[in-house]
Amino acid sequence: MLNSMRNSKAKNVLQFSIVVPAYNAGATLKETLSSISDQSFSDYEVIIVNDGSRDATGKIADTFAHQHVNASVIHQENGGSGAAINTGLYAAQGNYICICSSDDQLTPDCLRQQQLVIERHPDFHLFTTAGYHFNEEERWERPFFNTGKWKTSHEITLRGLLETRFFGSGITFSREAAIDAGGYAVSVYAEDFDFYLRMLLKDYRMWYSNHSCVRQRVSPVQKSANAMLIKESVLRSIENALSDDKLTADKRLILQEGLSLSEEQLSLNQGMLAQRAAANRVIDSIPGKKMRSLTRSLLRVLSPVYRPIRRLMARFSNSGKSDRDLF
Repeated sequence: MLNSMRNSKAKNVLQFSIVVPAYNAGATLKETLSSISDQSFSDYEVIIVNDGSRDATGKIADTFAHQHVNASVIHQENGGSGAAINTGLYAAQGNYICICSSDDQLTPDCLRQQQLVIERHPDFHLFTTAGYHFNEEERWERPFFNTGKWKTSHEITLRGLLETRFFGSGITFSREAAIDAGGYAVSVYAEDFDFYLRMLLKDYRMWYSNHSCVRQRVSPVQKSANAMLIKESVLRSIENALSDDKLTADKRLILQEGLSLSEEQLSLNQGMLAQRAAANRVIDSIPGKKMRSLTRSLLRVLSPVYRPIRRLMARFSNSGKSDRDLF
């Protein structure tokens, strides 16, 4: 695969295809596409998949494609993120696919950095990176994956994926390997995790880079904002993987351990969501938008300090519940 990538220009094959799945993204798509056109790397195409949007998404995408010769648009009926990504995957000409959500932004050197990482790790097929979270309304930006093991680049194994329930950003992968793994699952809520899991079970290798390649927008309407549905979806993906009677004994054991961890995490998350809801009610009762914003900012800063306490409280509150109570 690396040799294929290095010879891409000779074969007139693009190195990267950036796939942008977009559904009702009229408010953010222009900024997303602008960040893509600002790439310091030039050997790429852009495929915008308008997934049945009912707003200005399709028009914005068509305008961008008209202005950029390396961009194209595919309009389709709404099928969800996984279906939109698959449409881009099978239409792509690049050796490597880079996924950019329609409300996120790539840093200017994202593709350049991904190229370097791919060249340094020719035995890997799936790559993720660190990045930044930002909120334009509240005017803040902060890095994520910048503590503990995430400070350094490393391989993410099947066991590591299940222990951390890792999602990552800057998702880039070999097109050939992704097609072999069946692409993205349709109608799966946590489709990124599900995709990683199936790639690793097919013995493709995953590399995490500590270079920040993506700015991820934070808002209440994002799929990623619904922590409970994400964890439930992760649990279902592991259960589906365990239903494969062709699994090796080692992989089955790792999946079973991961399932137990995910069940525990789901239980903890219920308690922590209840805590967050109570805290939000208190904050919402504070008079003045500025004071409420300052309070939320302070809680974000203090989060590393009190989050372990919250986890202990949630664990204690759920310790007496039966399995039936947890679902």
